[in-house]
Amino acid sequence: MQIEVKGRNLQVTDEMREHIDRRFEKIAKQVSELATLDLEVADENVPGDPIAAEAVLTVKGTQLRAKEVSKDAKHAINLVGDNMERQVKRHRDKRRGRRESRAAVETARRQVAELLGARLPSEIVFTSCGSESNNWAIGGFLEQNPNRRHIITTRVEHEAVRKLCEELERGGHGH
Repeated sequence: MQIEVKGRNLQVTDEMREHIDRRFEKIAKQVSELATLDLEVADENVPGDPIAAEAVLTVKGTQLRAKEVSKDAKHAINLVGDNMERQVKRHRDKRRGRRESRAAVETARRQVAELLGARLPSEIVFTSCGSESNNWAIGGFLEQNPNRRHIITTRVEHEAVRKLCEELERGGHGH
């Protein structure tokens, strides 16, 4: 992980930079080498907690952000590090969950393909509802049969099919 440190209204010393490198070492081990961390430590010239540490971690197209304030720069850096560790853990857990879900869907796709005798698992398409399934079926048929321009429906047709057919009719297909 590459770390870029900036100071606003305060000097970033070698000691502070070493502290930042040590503090974010654990996160660096958990993310890609291509990840970047932009950390700004600023003296905001306000009473109370005048030092702010703000971090933006860019990892695989996602930006994780954290900002913490304290009276002391090291403490603000530690707080933003704690916050960022929690976010990185949540991000990794979410990605792991997505991978597991994707693997479960692909296993189900292979099993359904085998049960139905499909040539390839990719022939099996899961949809979120019947309306989406109807749209896929009708649209796929028309795409595979461009010379077939007419669809015959009845008044008792499901609304999703009826609306699709009306839309297709406006686009040049008979109804």
